[in-house]
Amino acid sequence: MRVVVLKTAVYLEGMHRAKWSWLVVATAVELWAVARLIGMLSQSPLTVLTSARVESAVVWTIVSGLVLVLLAVVGVTIVQWRLFFRGQTRLAVGLSLVPTLAVVGVWLQPAERAVSDALGLPNLVHAVLGVESEHELRFRVVAPGLSPDSTVCVTGSPRAWGPWRPDGMPLSYLGDGVWEGVAALPTQTLEYKFTLGTWANEALDARGLKRPNSVLDLTGDTVVVDTVRGWSDAQTEHPVVGQITGRFDTLGARSGPGLLAREVWVWVPPQTEPPTPIGRVLLMQDGQNVVDPHTANFGVDWGVDECLDSLVRNGTLPRTLLVTVACTAERGADYGPGPQGQRYVDWLAFDLLPEVRNAYAVAASAPVTVEGASMGGLISFIAAERHPNVFASAICMSPAFAYAGFNYPDTLRGRSWPGNAVPLWIDNGTVGLEEQLQPGVDAMGALLEELGQPHEIRIYRGARHFESDWGARMDEALGWVCATGR
Repeated sequence: MRVVVLKTAVYLEGMHRAKWSWLVVATAVELWAVARLIGMLSQSPLTVLTSARVESAVVWTIVSGLVLVLLAVVGVTIVQWRLFFRGQTRLAVGLSLVPTLAVVGVWLQPAERAVSDALGLPNLVHAVLGVESEHELRFRVVAPGLSPDSTVCVTGSPRAWGPWRPDGMPLSYLGDGVWEGVAALPTQTLEYKFTLGTWANEALDARGLKRPNSVLDLTGDTVVVDTVRGWSDAQTEHPVVGQITGRFDTLGARSGPGLLAREVWVWVPPQTEPPTPIGRVLLMQDGQNVVDPHTANFGVDWGVDECLDSLVRNGTLPRTLLVTVACTAERGADYGPGPQGQRYVDWLAFDLLPEVRNAYAVAASAPVTVEGASMGGLISFIAAERHPNVFASAICMSPAFAYAGFNYPDTLRGRSWPGNAVPLWIDNGTVGLEEQLQPGVDAMGALLEELGQPHEIRIYRGARHFESDWGARMDEALGWVCATGR
């Protein structure tokens, strides 16, 4: 019996020492995690102060999360040792497993990701934690003849780069005319370009023209190798694609109270047989991009003149007068929900439209559809919201309803907007910036559904945040609007 008791005592002593050893190892792991968290916390405010690309609200949200995790790890460490010294060693060891396995899981991420990618499986740890897997995207740019002290940058749609800041992600010079940089991004379809840090210096194609956006489907670790033999200056033009179809009048600069002057153009529909009066007005934002490729920002217009010409000639639409209003240097304020945006839509409704109706003999009964894309889509919604008796319908393409900390659906809920009878066409693509605008589209769709507001929401797979992509779905949008009878 004495032998059994002695062996049991030795066994228990061994177990006690093993648990003690385990807790020491677990504590070392937990202290490493605490040190890492403190380091991350020290960098977060610095990020806010030194980078205009990062929304401070987002960073401080992350800071709050890091503080909670830090306190949780410290709390677990203290509690596990209190349990151990009170003789509750099994509970102490069990409690220590939680932070230890979490930290080890983070350590094993590179190996786990390599195995998952090789087997074509999702990243398991990210899946368990509900975090989207990230992929390594490496850019290697060969720029013969470029000065080694030049700053080559990648700009594009990912949030990590701005988005679309010309100096989004600077690349490092490796020598021999080669620049390289690495980004960690989640699975997405993104757009990108190369610059020298400013929009005045973009990468050129073989013809010496500014390159269009490149599109990349990022689904795994990727290396992009490109050669750039020339860079634009302030006078370099984009390639011009398209032409003007039909009669396109220039009304000249127009302005309203508190607004900068802006150019206004009018496209006149072809006459039908037998002759008919103008039966509809389409008023569009960012007018410089709508009809004339020579005034379009990227040398590619929407092609609305060709679209309307075809729809009018085949009888799908009544004769529709197109009014295009250029943006100004104050586009953000003009197309936003603040006082200047309200002044802008008031000017459209009560100054510009009456002038156009009078100049082109458009009957007061001819309905007006207001349309725009991106911020132009937002202000078109606001115009229909604010003046339902003037604007019979609205087309909002890729609308910026919620973006960079701004949420217009929440604003409408906050002031208990009751909705109105104006039919609203809302659509969005899936590439680049379109992905970031989708939550706002979803939120607005949910609100309109609750209010019983007449609306249609369409998602166009593979569509970009670009003029030609918006123009390609004009016929569907106009067809739906006309079918509503407004």
